[in-house]
Amino acid sequence: MSLPVLADLVAGVYLHPVRTFREVAVSAPVGRALFLYLLVSAAGALMAVLTTPRLAPHPQLAAVSGGFGFAVAVMFLAWALAKLFVYSGLLHLVAEFFGGRGSARGVFTVYGLASLPTLVLVPWHLLVTWLPGYLRVGLTVPVALGIFIWTVVLLILGVREVHGLTTARAALVVLVPPAALALGVLAAAASLLAGVGAHLGIP
Repeated sequence: MSLPVLADLVAGVYLHPVRTFREVAVSAPVGRALFLYLLVSAAGALMAVLTTPRLAPHPQLAAVSGGFGFAVAVMFLAWALAKLFVYSGLLHLVAEFFGGRGSARGVFTVYGLASLPTLVLVPWHLLVTWLPGYLRVGLTVPVALGIFIWTVVLLILGVREVHGLTTARAALVVLVPPAALALGVLAAAASLLAGVGAHLGIP
């Protein structure tokens, strides 16, 4: 796995995503996408380990968080890897439901590559760690929101190219699973509150 090939793939996702995902639909470089995804996840885990002690309000809490840093990083990577397999598989099934004709390998590759914009957050978090809390939050929220939107757009473009869908249907494929999950959580919360209210005799 040569660095120039990886660099070309990264540059393609950043600068020419439609063309890159069109090529991915044909070749599905699963190994390269998995390597880059794990690299991004490891960078995020390392960032969390480095910044959490600095953000802790008390020295004792900083010491404890630093001691658990390695365990937190391992759990973060395990969660990221599980999410890659589960969510890319879910996206593939939903895409087929909407008439897609692509491959699970292609969607897996797209999901892995769509994580690349989050690399921007690594140096950003390290930079703003030194700022006061209110300023750090005020600067990080819009940047994180922009990265999230960028990632969603990449997923939509990737699913569209891999499965041969329209942009609208590809957007539905990407947005329906989290929307369904959110509705399920709200319904469960409403049911729980209703049950608690009935138990306590609240009308």
